[in-house]
Amino acid sequence: MIMMKMMKNKLIVYPCIVLLILLIFPGCSLMSESPAIDSENTGAEEGQSSIVSTTAIVVPSQEATLRFKNKANNLHILARKGEQVRSGDVLVESDTVQQTLKLAEAKAQLTNAQALYDALLREELREVRQSEKEAAFEQIEAAEAAIDLAEENLSATRISAPFDGAIIDIFIDPFENVFAGEPILLMADMDNFVIETDDLDEKEAARVEVGDRVEIFFDVIPEETVYGVVAKIAEKSTSGAGNDFTVTISVPASVENLRWGMSAYIEIDAGSADADTMASEQAEAAETPAANADSARDPERRICETMDFLSETVPDGTVINPGEVFSKSWTFRNIGTCTWDTNYRMVYVSGDPMGGAHEIPFPGYTAPDDLMTITLPLTAPQDEGEHRGDWQIQNDLGAKLYDVWVEITVEETN
Repeated sequence: MIMMKMMKNKLIVYPCIVLLILLIFPGCSLMSESPAIDSENTGAEEGQSSIVSTTAIVVPSQEATLRFKNKANNLHILARKGEQVRSGDVLVESDTVQQTLKLAEAKAQLTNAQALYDALLREELREVRQSEKEAAFEQIEAAEAAIDLAEENLSATRISAPFDGAIIDIFIDPFENVFAGEPILLMADMDNFVIETDDLDEKEAARVEVGDRVEIFFDVIPEETVYGVVAKIAEKSTSGAGNDFTVTISVPASVENLRWGMSAYIEIDAGSADADTMASEQAEAAETPAANADSARDPERRICETMDFLSETVPDGTVINPGEVFSKSWTFRNIGTCTWDTNYRMVYVSGDPMGGAHEIPFPGYTAPDDLMTITLPLTAPQDEGEHRGDWQIQNDLGAKLYDVWVEITVEETN
């Protein structure tokens, strides 16, 4: 009997031991294989290329199709196709007689209301009731409101240039009547171009950041690689099949012979604008000043510090009296990804310094897409004739970013 109980206990214990072993060892096997699977997945992610490649086209940095908000009659076209216009120039206007008369009437009402109110304030011989002054003041307010409305309506009879640019096309004939919203003319900034692509799907667009470096290859200049940066990523996908997003890339103004609609092939270094990466690059550059010129001229640093020349005062050949004190200024836009600080400077290089400083620091901090104007005080030489001095815009490591100069003709004009 005892023997039978022992055998029965063994039959119960042995299956339990076997079951326990089966439960433990598969678990150990899975645990040992799990890191291998994760490692394989991690390796695939790390091996993924950071380059996003696609085609793009050249477009103006600004373009606009101009329209009237309301119906307009008897249109007068004041600009010509191909003409360069300035921001605020009136390009088209409709019949303004009625709105001009209303504005004149409103101004006359204001003059009369103000005269009445002033007369009431000057009354000293009799008591002026408060209600009379309040009524006169209400007339002033009503006249001012009428002027604002008349000016708004008069402004609506004109189309003005929203920015400096060229008239590309005119869609109407002189003295024509148009409906509200009908296209009148097309204008664009043909001096400044950008690259635009609408061929990035949602996965590619999610990898790209504003400030990422871009290599641009133009069909018209195949021997040259141009470096740009991602300037804008559309918040909304383009209409049509698929979820594609439009990406805009800035192009240095030094690239010549570009035309609206030209094709390009681009390679975006996705994630290259990451702030931590840039900070470490700048820290490494600061720690190795011996490599200043070479490191500052590598493609990554060059893109980071891209600058666009906008304007200057004192054009070449300006005539100035001997000994006359003057100054010349240059204005640049920061189209790179680095912020300029006072360690960036303008440095004298050669020629006649004309009393100018040999080194001028930047006036302050200039963030990407902001403007910076640097001014050089000068004194014209006493010797008549042509004089020229050359300076350089340099970064914080002393590498050249841009050449500037002063070229004048000294001549007694008094």
